[in-house]
Amino acid sequence: MVVRLFDRICPLLFLLAWSSGAIVVKLGIQDASVWSFLALRSAGAFVLFSVACRMRLGSFGPALLSGVSGPLIGKVVLCGIAMQIAYQSFFFLSLDAGLSPGILAIVLGLQPMLMPVIAREKLGVFRYFILLAGFAGLVMVVWASMEVQIVPAAGLAFAGISVLAMGVGTTLQSRIDVSPLVSAWLHSAIAGVVFVAVASIDGWRFEATGEFVACLVWMTAVVSVGATLLLFHLLSVGKAAGVGVLFYLVPIVTLALDVLIFDVEISDLVLMGCSVVAVSVYLFRRLDFPGRENSSKT
Repeated sequence: MVVRLFDRICPLLFLLAWSSGAIVVKLGIQDASVWSFLALRSAGAFVLFSVACRMRLGSFGPALLSGVSGPLIGKVVLCGIAMQIAYQSFFFLSLDAGLSPGILAIVLGLQPMLMPVIAREKLGVFRYFILLAGFAGLVMVVWASMEVQIVPAAGLAFAGISVLAMGVGTTLQSRIDVSPLVSAWLHSAIAGVVFVAVASIDGWRFEATGEFVACLVWMTAVVSVGATLLLFHLLSVGKAAGVGVLFYLVPIVTLALDVLIFDVEISDLVLMGCSVVAVSVYLFRRLDFPGRENSSKT
């Protein structure tokens, strides 16, 4: 009963945690450089995952990988490079190159259509139509909620690499038969080493203000740890495409948080686009899990 309830609310918990990242990062990097923030965040996540592994699995450090074959460790490492390093790095680089957050959201919205292609999942014409409808709704939301600016080629290229990295990473993760905790621990270790090295070369720049510390704690505990484990759980119980379609809702939930926190005004066209996205995601996941409603009652 508890497991079924968790499986039902897991997508909502993931969306709330993951979507909060855009707002929290925007506040956090006001008092720190991007690389310093990413390095501290990854290091904090590594510590938390290490503690969780010790408490949950009774192991710590390299002992966690005992019994895991070399090729499988290689896949976990590749997945970590894609999801934790390439995705985050090119995400920030696209913004730094002058790409607006709105255009970035549209590019990242391609992920639900990329994942079934990468995973070689056959969806059928109707499912692809639903994905296209959801993407159209996402474009409608972004277009109506913010001013569209000139699109820099470098920023667009970085955004494309970012969404491709996330698509490859999540697809790989859905096929890796390793404990989610162990995978997340190794991912954070790899990301920590890379980002600490880059921050050291670039120069550490951050001010330990109350707002910065709060943002860093949130991004570390809620997003890097909580949202990542929720994503890994979703990938372990569902198909890549069924999980990928949830990313359509990330900009929508972020916009909703903007409205609640910053009192941002939205237009009727934005609400219409949000409705199109929500219906598309519901229909797609309903087709993906046709027996969920009935099975939960037995």
